[in-house]
Amino acid sequence: MTLRHLRIFAALSGSESVTAASVKLGISQPAVSRALSELEAEYGVKLFERPGHRLHLTESGAELLKYAERIISEFESMKLAARMLASKNTLDVGASITVGSVYMPVWLKRFKEESPDVDVRVKVASSDRLEQMVLDLELDFAVIEGKAHQPDIEIRELYGDSLCAVRAGNFPPESMTAAQVADLPLLLREKGSGTRELVDAAFGAAGAAVSPTLESTDTTALINAAAAGLGVAVIPKRLAEPRIKAGDVVEITVTGVDLRRRFVVIRHKKKTPSAEEARFIEIVSKGEKTE
Repeated sequence: MTLRHLRIFAALSGSESVTAASVKLGISQPAVSRALSELEAEYGVKLFERPGHRLHLTESGAELLKYAERIISEFESMKLAARMLASKNTLDVGASITVGSVYMPVWLKRFKEESPDVDVRVKVASSDRLEQMVLDLELDFAVIEGKAHQPDIEIRELYGDSLCAVRAGNFPPESMTAAQVADLPLLLREKGSGTRELVDAAFGAAGAAVSPTLESTDTTALINAAAAGLGVAVIPKRLAEPRIKAGDVVEITVTGVDLRRRFVVIRHKKKTPSAEEARFIEIVSKGEKTE
């Protein structure tokens, strides 16, 4: 038995199915099923009943879950204590793709001017990956677009920006409905990014499901594809503006769709921020004024 087995057991206890637990954990369904079988075999105890493929804790499973949750909690407490001891004069900061491209260099320069002795390590990744890293105490905090989804995450809202739809510059700017845009070849960020989450939600609210022709973690690749006439890219307006001004792409007004969003600072609720972390977050909160 490992801590991984206990985490999977705890996730299964809060899910209606193995599939739901695998989505929550971000691992494959066979891996979840295998871990459960290994745990039940090791202790000779049936942890779940499975009527109609739905999971129900057995009486034994409910009793053992108490111990599993206690062990996980103690491990997280130890990890948090170790993290705080090791983090003196070091900050591990996360940034989503847009934040890392547009804002983080400005914030980092300002922070290093004020605190030259603090070593700052920046991880640029998708919003869901950064959220997991904050939960796992691999990051002191992260700045992402949109929402956080875990109850142990503390959120501080910042200022906002918006997305825009762009296509090749040889097409005239025009106004289109969400359904009309969704019928065109779409060039979108990958699932799990804050940008993609907003696109899916905004178009879905307008009754238009999106199915991208091209998905990428690289916004520049999406703009280049749009400029080459391969479809419509829905990307952060800040990143599109230089190419719009250059005439490489033109912006499409998408009617009936709200593509505005807010940046948020996310951090672990149980982690006490250091003085260095508080200073960096203060710079982040004034980010619009530092450009």
